[in-house]
Amino acid sequence: MKYDIGIIGGGPGGYVAALRGAQLGAKVVLFEKDTLGGTCLNRGCIPTKTLLKSADILRQAEKADKFGVSVGPIVLDYKKVKGRKDSIVSQLTGGVAGLLKKNGVEVIYKEAKIAGKGRIEAEGDIYETGAIILAAGSRPSRPPIPGIEHAVDSTWMLEQSSLPTSMAIVGGGVIGVEFAAAFRAFGVKVTIIEMLPKVLNMADDMVIASAQKLLEREGIEVITGAKVEKIGPCSITYETEEGSFTKAVDVVLAAVGRVPETDGPLLKLLGIQQERGRVVTDSYMRTTVPGIYAIGDVNGTSMLAHTASREGIVAVNHIMGQDTAPMQYERIPSCVYTTPEIAWIGMTEKEAAAMELDYLTGEFPLAGNGKALVEGETLGRIKIISLKKTGEILGAHLVCPHATDMIMEIGACMEAEGTIDDIRAAIHPHPTVSEGMWEAAEDERDMAIHW
Repeated sequence: MKYDIGIIGGGPGGYVAALRGAQLGAKVVLFEKDTLGGTCLNRGCIPTKTLLKSADILRQAEKADKFGVSVGPIVLDYKKVKGRKDSIVSQLTGGVAGLLKKNGVEVIYKEAKIAGKGRIEAEGDIYETGAIILAAGSRPSRPPIPGIEHAVDSTWMLEQSSLPTSMAIVGGGVIGVEFAAAFRAFGVKVTIIEMLPKVLNMADDMVIASAQKLLEREGIEVITGAKVEKIGPCSITYETEEGSFTKAVDVVLAAVGRVPETDGPLLKLLGIQQERGRVVTDSYMRTTVPGIYAIGDVNGTSMLAHTASREGIVAVNHIMGQDTAPMQYERIPSCVYTTPEIAWIGMTEKEAAAMELDYLTGEFPLAGNGKALVEGETLGRIKIISLKKTGEILGAHLVCPHATDMIMEIGACMEAEGTIDDIRAAIHPHPTVSEGMWEAAEDERDMAIHW
């Protein structure tokens, strides 16, 4: 059977691409070897955020007395926490299946691979397509550490119905920090072991400093500049400048990122260029073979669900001859769902300085924000970086309640080619944490009101 678009992978890149293709009148076939929704809905974004929400509720209950509310004994039922997580995942994946059916997308639950230009093979059957979108996702990275077989990954961790007493997390990036925050709130003794000098090392220095304070406040041990030497069944050995140490723990979680899920030799045979395991694409998601596109984690450019979804739309629009803007990766927000939340978009101050740009920064601490005081959360700051001459916003970095929602004020402004003056001119409602955005913008010219 002939299709206009064939998509391999039903994650947030693949299923969004399929829906957009159907909306534009294409005959679309989508191949999924496991469950619709990919890593994000089943083993990543949604499950972890569900656990983090339960962790936040637990924290709120534990400090309820400070708000004048007396509660009885606070008991965590982790089986119910997992049950709620599973229910939400089931609801969302079922919703995706319903949307695909409603829009006429044919879904084939088989493992598929590219069999040549315009051809997809799935368990011996050949499907002919006008264009192919590779959206196979990624898998957890397994670093070459002696004893790595004793470490678990995030997928395993999310499927457990009981909690360990203690755990070591190898990796202080977004995945490691979020798991640490959740499981520490559940009463687990948590240690983060990070090879780099700081946790969230890719973030702005303000974010890194705030994150360190946040983790310390929660009682999470953070060991940086540490090389893991080996992992045992219930232990981990690491080396720092001070020497070699072994820590006994119930579980070691490897959280050192993800790698593209690609068939390297096959792609090479097809003539699809790769670099260090990722598929190379242009800003319209085209690979080096005409008619074959790659979106999401397989191209390794920005391993985020919202990036994959936008890449899927860009690819389909291009396939269907629609007028579409190319991908602009400098405008993609990153989020960390700790308490308080962390979010950023654009350049860090170090990046702006390295480019020798003439820039200004404005910051506002949560301690000066009324809504933050009301919510009982004053750890954190809001920071904006802009060009001195034009006011173009280069980046923004938030550590505050609702940061993952608020970051889109900057994202929308950047997309519209707005400036720091537009943030100053917008009336921010009171009392909201978003007032801190206005204050940070005013601070660039030393005119913040409440600090």
